[in-house]
Amino acid sequence: MVFLNRLGSSTLRTISTYTDLLGLWYDMVTRLLFNRDTRVNGPQLVNQILFTGVDAFFTITLIAISLGVALSTQLVNNVANIDVTSFFGTLLALSIKEVSPFITAVVIIGRSGSGFTTFLGNMKVTRETDALKAMAIPVIDFLCIPNFVGMVIATLALNFYFSSILLLSGLATINFLTGRPVYILIEQVFSHIVFIDIMVILLKCIIFGSVVATTSSYFGLHVKTIRIVPRAVFRTVVTSIIFILLANIALALISTFLRGFLL
Repeated sequence: MVFLNRLGSSTLRTISTYTDLLGLWYDMVTRLLFNRDTRVNGPQLVNQILFTGVDAFFTITLIAISLGVALSTQLVNNVANIDVTSFFGTLLALSIKEVSPFITAVVIIGRSGSGFTTFLGNMKVTRETDALKAMAIPVIDFLCIPNFVGMVIATLALNFYFSSILLLSGLATINFLTGRPVYILIEQVFSHIVFIDIMVILLKCIIFGSVVATTSSYFGLHVKTIRIVPRAVFRTVVTSIIFILLANIALALISTFLRGFLL
């Protein structure tokens, strides 16, 4: 009986948290798009883009090169030489459509999502957020919305960069190992990417970036003591990954339906 009570309480708290997260996401989107009084904090926005995007270039580059080389090497080792070109196009296109947005989001969660939760949580503990409220400065507008916009922009840019490095490293590896002409390999890759795929990739980046921004803002704002900060960071990471996986599944199903309907 005690176990069932705890399970029920935990389930209700989880549902309440997820509902509040969706409410915060809706609040920030409506303020950003429909509230003319909302002013994005320029310096905060620039700092967020630099921290999320530019500072992550080395990590993204390393992962993309490693993945491109590994996929191409395994392809050559496990596929008959005559089929390498066609399989390469399928594999790289699939990686660009599915793997690239997810890995980009995971890197952003680990760096920027956890970092912003820590930043906001420390501000909450030291009552800096109360000071902003005392000066009639909305915390959401001043801190969370620039974080929201910055993460979406950085996610789009990093995903494009990751896909480019992944493609280049894969092309270089296949060309080096098999001598296949680069232009034929590129043609094979882009023959598997249509307009719907590009739209879905862009939508994924926007949703993934907004999810990380919302969860990091929510758990940062709900920190009450300094000891809760690490727990808030952990919850940001786990919750972001859960929402991103659910969004990825939903977008995959929607894109499959649209592809069958339109093509």
